[in-house]
Amino acid sequence: MIDKSFYLDPLYEDLLSAMVVYVKDYFEKRAESQDLYEFIGMLKDKYIREYEDIHYFENDLFYVNFFSTVRGIAVFDGKVGLDTFADVNPKTVKLKILYTLRKIGKPMHYQELPAKVMEWFSKKAVKLNTVHNELVKNNDLFVNMGLGIYGLKEWGYEGGVVKDIIIRIFEKTGRSMTVKEICRELLREKMVSPNTVLLNLQKHKDLFVRVEKGIYELKR
Repeated sequence: MIDKSFYLDPLYEDLLSAMVVYVKDYFEKRAESQDLYEFIGMLKDKYIREYEDIHYFENDLFYVNFFSTVRGIAVFDGKVGLDTFADVNPKTVKLKILYTLRKIGKPMHYQELPAKVMEWFSKKAVKLNTVHNELVKNNDLFVNMGLGIYGLKEWGYEGGVVKDIIIRIFEKTGRSMTVKEICRELLREKMVSPNTVLLNLQKHKDLFVRVEKGIYELKR
């Protein structure tokens, strides 16, 4: 339960074993990670009160070192939890890309992503082809915004071909729109030229109708 490299003087082995059980049981019930120092604060409140004579229970570093020796517990990026939780132990390339995009907080070109992933996960090289394959394969997480740029679906991007996005824009606004307005809204989801937008409006006459010069609406 505890790595042999862990040692304290005095060493309360039974107590430390009980702490391991408590920590693992806590996260199994919680089913998600927690801010590292928030959890340390909880443990301090619990153990300092019960064991006033054990001074290292007052030290944040004790808990950080303790977590690192407990099998099944992981600490990463200011969070602690079970090593099965993706945000504290992102093992796969997919999860590493997801973590990286969340940290950056904005869409990114797939060719730039391997280097960014390596900034946080430097132990193993990340290949460009692998990153691109994961982005394409996991379209439930990643959205192709055009021109090789990908964002996260959780940011509100839905993806799809241009005509489908135009339909969603009309359904959202519920009114006629100028081509310029449509382009502005569409560029929030996909990088395309105004000519491409106009071509789709003109091509799909079963979906869109021109009501005035440069103004379109969804066909009823």
